[in-house]
Amino acid sequence: MLEVGYVLDDKYEVIKIIGSGGMGTVYLCKNIRLENLWAIKETEKYDNVSLDILSECNILKNLNHSGIPRIVDIFYEKNYVYLVEDYVEGKTLFEYVKNEQGVELENIKTIILEISEIIEYLHSLNPPIIYRDLKPSNIIINPSGKVFLVDFGISKFYKVDSDSDTICMGSSGYAAPEQHGLAQSCKQTDIYGMGMVIYFMITGKVPFSGAEPLFDENYDKNINKDFIRIIKKCVQPEIKDRYTSVYELKKEVIELSINEEDDKTTLLKGSNEKVKKMKKKFSIKKIFLIIPFFVILVLSSIYLLGESVVDNDNEINKSNIENTVKSVPEATKETNEQNQNNTSSDATSDSKLQNQVTDDTINKQTLDSQETIYNQHKAKGNGKKKK
Repeated sequence: MLEVGYVLDDKYEVIKIIGSGGMGTVYLCKNIRLENLWAIKETEKYDNVSLDILSECNILKNLNHSGIPRIVDIFYEKNYVYLVEDYVEGKTLFEYVKNEQGVELENIKTIILEISEIIEYLHSLNPPIIYRDLKPSNIIINPSGKVFLVDFGISKFYKVDSDSDTICMGSSGYAAPEQHGLAQSCKQTDIYGMGMVIYFMITGKVPFSGAEPLFDENYDKNINKDFIRIIKKCVQPEIKDRYTSVYELKKEVIELSINEEDDKTTLLKGSNEKVKKMKKKFSIKKIFLIIPFFVILVLSSIYLLGESVVDNDNEINKSNIENTVKSVPEATKETNEQNQNNTSSDATSDSKLQNQVTDDTINKQTLDSQETIYNQHKAKGNGKKKK
C-alpha cells in the first residue's frame, strides 16, 4: 500500500486511499504537471497473467460510454499494474443504500436500468467485454444521481474457444459459479452479478452465498414479488436458466415500471401489497368520488348565491321600512299643522260671524228704538191737531 505523497510514474502524486479490496487498492492522485485529479487502481500481477491483463486494459482505453470513466493511462511498477481513470465524485451504491436507510422503488428501477445500459454496451462490443465484478462498491452514484461503473481491473474478453476462465476472479457473494473455475465467464455471468446487486438494494443485505436469494424466507413479506422473480431468474446456478441477455432483463424491468405506474409504491423493502390493493381500488372508484364532490360544490354555490340574494332583498326592505317610518312623523306633523291652521281659520271666521250678528242686532235695536221714538212724536202731533 502506497503512502500519501508517493509519486507514481514520475507524475501521479498519491493524495489519499479511496477504496481497497481483495483485488487491489484505489488511490486518489494528482497529476503534478496538469494539477488535475485521477483515480488510480493498483492490481497485483499474477504469474502468467500480467501480460493478459495489460492487453485487455489497453483495449479498455477505447471504451466510450458516459457511465464508464475513461481509462487514460496504463503502466506497471514493480509487481503491480496501475490503471489511471477519471475520478468520479460520489457515493458507492453500498454507501448510498446504507446511508439512505432504504431506497425508493422507483430509484431502484432507475439504477438497475442505468447499470443495464452500461453492461449492454460492454456486451455489444466485438469481442464482448465481460465485466465479472458487479457489486455495490464498484457502482458510484454522483451528486446529480447519475450511475457510473468503475474498476475494470478483472474485466475480460469473452473467448469462444475457452471452456473455463484461466483464473478464479470475482467478489465473494456476488461472483457467479462459473467464476470459480467451473466454466468460462460469459454474458450471463454479469447478469448473475446484476441479480445479486438487485438483491442487495431490495433487502439491504450483503448476500452470503449464491443460494441465499433463491429462498423466499430471505425476503421480507412486503417485498415486491415481481422483483423477487427477476432476482431468482438472474441468479440461477445454471447459465441456461438465467436471462439470455441484458436486454431481456432490462425489458422486464421496464414492463414492471409500466405495470406499477399507477401503484406508486415507494419503499425499499418492496411494495406493500395491501397498499397496492387499496390504491388500485381507489383508482377504480375515484371517478365516483369526484362526481358527488362536484355536485355538492354546485349545490353549495347555488345555496350561497340564494342566501346572498335574500340578504340583499332584506336589506332593501329594511331600508324601505326605515324610510317609511321616518316619513310618517313628518306627514303627521304636516297634517297637524294643517289642522291647526284650519282650526284657527275657522275660529276667526266664527268670531267675525258672531261680531257681525252682534252688530246687526245692535243696528236693529237702534232702528227699533228710533222707530218707537218716531211713532211717539207722531202720536203727540196728531193729538194737538184734534184739540
